[in-house]
Amino acid sequence: MNYVFAFDTSLEAVQGGFLSSACKVLIDLLYGDSQPENQESDGTDQQTAISPYWNPESKLAIITFDRELCFYDFSPGSSQASMMVVSDIDEVFVPMPAISSLFVDPVDGRQLLQQFLVDLPNRYANTVCAQAAMGSSIAASLALLSQTGGKVVIFGTCLPKIGLGMLGALVG
Repeated sequence: MNYVFAFDTSLEAVQGGFLSSACKVLIDLLYGDSQPENQESDGTDQQTAISPYWNPESKLAIITFDRELCFYDFSPGSSQASMMVVSDIDEVFVPMPAISSLFVDPVDGRQLLQQFLVDLPNRYANTVCAQAAMGSSIAASLALLSQTGGKVVIFGTCLPKIGLGMLGALVG
């Protein structure tokens, strides 16, 4: 089964630490980790191992969104993921065939994917965009999955105020 993970990179998501937390959670899901559970009375941390929870037959793609959509190409042999920007959030399209390297096997592409997820919050650390095109990211995710099927996971912090499915302020 294929998965598309869409990350909100708007100002609220970055400044609130949500983007960083979402990336950390995905790394833990894919590869496992050790987290401090609690402190012992002698001041040392007790470690609890978090086992990875990922179907080895599954692949994933990543989209980021604010006022535009960004797709990431995880070509084998690349030193980093290439970013492709789609600025038209009203007529959403996938910039390359979905069966291409937009989907990555997290085991085979571990080094590239893990480094990407660690670096992602830093890429957007200086963002000034307060808008999020969440509806457009959902449409793009469904387009990516149109040939194979799968699931979409959205990490979002604010109302979609632009693009497809935008919501306005309540009146009254």
